[in-house]
Amino acid sequence: MEKQIATQVLPKQLAFTPGGPPSAFAVEVVNHSNRYASFQLEVSAAGTNSLSERKWYQVFPDISTKNPPGDTTQFQIAITDSPVPGFVGLMSLAVRVFSIELEEEERESLKLTLEQGTGSVPLGLNLPVEHFDADPGEEIQIPVLVNNPSQLKTKAVVSIKGIDSSWFSAGHEQTINLAPGATVPTTFSCQLPLDPVQAPSHGYQFQIEASHAYGPPTHIEGSLKIDPLGFVAFQAQPEELCIPEQFQLKFWQSHPVTYELLFENSSNLYQHVQIELVDPPPHCTFEVLPESTKLGLGDSGKLSLVAHAHRPWLGLSKRHSLQVDAVWSNVDRIDSRDETQVLQLEIKPRIPLWLVILLTLLGGTWLWFLSPFNQYNDRYGHRGAVTSVAFNGIADQAVSSSNDTTAIRWNVEGLSTWWAFPYLENIIQPGKQLTQQQKAIRVITYRPVNNDLVAVGLENGQIQLWDLNTDHTEPLQTFSYEKSDRVLDVEFSQDSRYLFSSHGSGTTVVWSTQRTVQQQKIFKEQKMPFAIYDSVLLGNTDQWLAIAGQHNQLVLWNWQSKQPPKPLPYPQSGTNHYIQSIDTARDTPNLLTTADTQGNITLWNLSACLKDATSCKTLQPQVWSHGPDNQPVRSVSLSDDGCYLASGGDDGRLILWPLLPNGQRDPEFPTGKPLYEPHTFSPENLFQSIFHPKSSDRINSVDLKVIGDKILVLSGSDDTQVRLYPTTVKDVQAKIKRQTPACGKP
Repeated sequence: MEKQIATQVLPKQLAFTPGGPPSAFAVEVVNHSNRYASFQLEVSAAGTNSLSERKWYQVFPDISTKNPPGDTTQFQIAITDSPVPGFVGLMSLAVRVFSIELEEEERESLKLTLEQGTGSVPLGLNLPVEHFDADPGEEIQIPVLVNNPSQLKTKAVVSIKGIDSSWFSAGHEQTINLAPGATVPTTFSCQLPLDPVQAPSHGYQFQIEASHAYGPPTHIEGSLKIDPLGFVAFQAQPEELCIPEQFQLKFWQSHPVTYELLFENSSNLYQHVQIELVDPPPHCTFEVLPESTKLGLGDSGKLSLVAHAHRPWLGLSKRHSLQVDAVWSNVDRIDSRDETQVLQLEIKPRIPLWLVILLTLLGGTWLWFLSPFNQYNDRYGHRGAVTSVAFNGIADQAVSSSNDTTAIRWNVEGLSTWWAFPYLENIIQPGKQLTQQQKAIRVITYRPVNNDLVAVGLENGQIQLWDLNTDHTEPLQTFSYEKSDRVLDVEFSQDSRYLFSSHGSGTTVVWSTQRTVQQQKIFKEQKMPFAIYDSVLLGNTDQWLAIAGQHNQLVLWNWQSKQPPKPLPYPQSGTNHYIQSIDTARDTPNLLTTADTQGNITLWNLSACLKDATSCKTLQPQVWSHGPDNQPVRSVSLSDDGCYLASGGDDGRLILWPLLPNGQRDPEFPTGKPLYEPHTFSPENLFQSIFHPKSSDRINSVDLKVIGDKILVLSGSDDTQVRLYPTTVKDVQAKIKRQTPACGKP
């Protein structure tokens, strides 16, 4: 078949000197087809990469116009650079001519002589390590390989840019002698500053440049990441304020007071900080000025927390606790110190008439006699909101924890001496401080076996075991989970071989208490899709763990199996609601009670559910309200025999609920038996108002024990106080005439 394309290359041989003027040749293309056609041209040389973006020749025109049959197209090709950098000698060039319309191509060749030139050969660069990760103060070595592809001996200048030049002790520029075709390694030694201010934590893009006299500069890029280091700190001044701040002639006025919130950034991260108020007290408003602040490296800053309060015209002073959390923008891998501050705000009435009236009625003798007792909690007790209380097995001792970072043991025995005085029923004997931490303590509980150890859960994610039989200043054991994942509940198995911790992140961790310090203590962990506030073991074998928390979520987890947790049909659902507390009865471990922020108490009989999980979906628990205002219930506690239930919450009311033997609420106590109501008159309230005027309504934790005929209820509240409220089984049962048997008989 006759060719449709005819080509001719002129001349067939040419020479080119790199660095000199271009060398050119022409290609004539004749269209021997019977139709219009356009033509294109490519040139290749042995040893070149057809996919490379490097251009060493130019073609004109790039594409010819469509020519009629028999017409001729002439291409001009100029050699502008060496096809193979550094090559000297004779090489063959291949010319390919093709047409899309004709689907045919033609090839021609010519000889190119490359002579020794003066350059335009770039050096080669290679980074064996492209990415570096280091801490402030660390010295790193950045290796570089420099290659000379030319046939000439050359001197290269290699420099590094993008990183502070003062960090390179030997300089950020080096001179290297390169033989033809040689590859020479070199290293840049970088000493990072130890001062976080001089070494901000972020990624640095750096560039290595190599240049010489015979070609253009060459560049290659790498990166250096400086890791976070240092700490941020938060402090509030003062920690206590009063409205009014001082005595004033216009005593009825209510000027706001201001806390100064001080922040320090001693890290190598730029920070943006704001605060979060946790459960602010009622009848108070708080304003943060400004809303947030930005801190550079090494900077300090402050915010003002302005407190406004509605002062009653008459009444007693009230003391409120306010938890203020610092919310930092960047705390990954750095220490966040004292991110929680607990502030005290005392609010005085506008006209404190009680002072004159009560001093006149009571007289100096009564004041002298009673005043020492109100100092027990002040002198020996907590100075922040009490977060958790617990009796030991026989209720002769108790423990408490607080936001003030302390845990205290109290002596309860000997209270019968004061049984005849109702207004002294909330006084317990001075306690011994077990420990003081740098973080708030969220929860405390006794080890069931021997009651000789207590476990405390801290704000920073630690769980510590303290031996009550020694005076050690260090914990017996420490279990550490993730930093800052606060511990909201701890629970021992009945044999004390395992400890369960529940965290704000939604994780429940099972720890083995029998292993040595050198061994891994985490036995198992389970992640929940909600923040966990409380958990309790159920069933005679302790194989079920009830877990409750955010969004009113309540699940049962068989932690001894691989089955996933099973949800219970909680009667009150809500995105912004929480189950704050759950408990079970030791001798009736199928009975479960829960308390939520909607003011509800729920009582469950899980006997059938624990035997067959499919029956859990049809459970119909009892639900009733803790009080008329539906304020949040923070804590519930069942007696070991399952005959009594105690509850306390934001309204400050402490209620005892008698139960029937079948696990039902006693219908003859529709509103329970109030042990304490803050807004009613009683000798106990009068005593508390006079000698402890900093009373707060909110109760955070309760525990209940029945010892013989005595019913003991322990409470911890925002006003820093730990109180005991005793009553008797006879006192409860004497108020009713019952046809059905009572659970707790006198």
